[in-house]
Parts: sequence; C-alpha cells; structure tokens
Amino acid sequence: MDAVPSADRPRISSNQLGEFVFATPAERARILRDQKRGNTFRSPYYQSASNAVLRAFNGGRYDVSALRSTADELKAREAKHRNQATKFDNNAEMLRRFASIASLACPPAGEHTVVRRDALIELDGVLVSVRPEITTVRQNDAAFSYTKFRYSKSKVSEDSSEIILLILLKFGRAQASEHLNFDVESTKLVDCFARSVIQGHRLGGSREKQLSSALGEIRRLWPTIA
Repeated sequence: MDAVPSADRPRISSNQLGEFVFATPAERARILRDQKRGNTFRSPYYQSASNAVLRAFNGGRYDVSALRSTADELKAREAKHRNQATKFDNNAEMLRRFASIASLACPPAGEHTVVRRDALIELDGVLVSVRPEITTVRQNDAAFSYTKFRYSKSKVSEDSSEIILLILLKFGRAQASEHLNFDVESTKLVDCFARSVIQGHRLGGSREKQLSSALGEIRRLWPTIA
C-alpha cells in the first residue's frame, strides 16, 4: 500500500515489531526510540549475510558453495577493531547456518523476483515496513507467494519469526487481486540462525492477540518517545 511516514505517525519495521512483542518495557522504549529517530547512515548488522544470500540465489536455488565461500572470506577479513571482527564472524556464522538449510529455503517453482524496494502496510494505525526478499509468481495457477529471511541471534528468534510471518501474510493478502491470488501455504519465513523454515500455515490465535496487543502498546507509547 502507499503511505507517507511522518514523525507523528507510529511506524516500525516488521523485524523490530517481531522483537517488540516479546521485549521488556525498557527494550520496547529503546526499539521505538530507534524507530522514531531513524538512522539512514547505519546499515543493518547482517547486511553482508543478506547480500550474500541474494547473490547466491539463481534459478530458484541457492549456490551453497558460494555461500560457504563468502562465509570463509568474511571470517578471514581483516577488521579495524574488535566490534567489526565480531560482526564479520557473526555474519559468517549466519551464512553457514543458512547454507545448512538452503535446500529447504527454496521458493516454489515459478517466476522469481528479488525485491529491492521496501513495502508498507498499516496495521491498527501503525505503519509497518515489511519487505519479502523474494516474490514468486506462478502464472499457471495465477498465484504468488513470498520468501522472507530473518537474521537474528535473539533468544526469542523463532517466536519473533512467527510474528513477522503473520505480518507478511497480512501484507500478501492485501496485495492479492482478482487476477492473482496470494498463496499462503507456499509463503515462508526463513529463520537463518535457528535453522528453521516456517511455512505460511495458519498461525494460532495467540499470535494474532500478541500482535494486536503490541500494536496497541506502540500507539500508546509513540507520543511519549522523544
């Protein structure tokens, strides 16, 4: 959907919303502070891993050798300081973990497009950015599905991933038309660190309740965040 973000309008990324649901009050305030202030000059922590995964995707499959080679290069890269060395190591580990489940993370057969632009959906008055990395269209079935990756070492990573998948399903349904249906079953969230692939099955009602509660809390807290 087309929407214009503004400082007064609650907004959050789907990845951070997944974290927000299970965060402590202090962590929730930090997440919203980061989202409200923004930082266009800071690249995502796992950008190297994300770029490598998309580079390795070709013809509906992932080049596992390329993934492992990039992981080795990151591990061997000279760092300017300890934090950068840790970042290189973590990105390398993420790639190795993804490589071990790459065959399970492949999208269904069809026409694949790597998504570069962000996408927005409004949920209960909160503007949520959600970008599936890969869109797959099956012309014969007149249907499309999404594949999204999650890179996080969070202790609640798998729980957060289900929230993100729920948001992705809502976005997909909103994009469907009479000429192109959204395939829920083929849509998947790939949790790279947890080495799990969550299919777009019908998530339990508890996730809906958790998401709704979190959105309400974001609306309540947003005006108080400096």
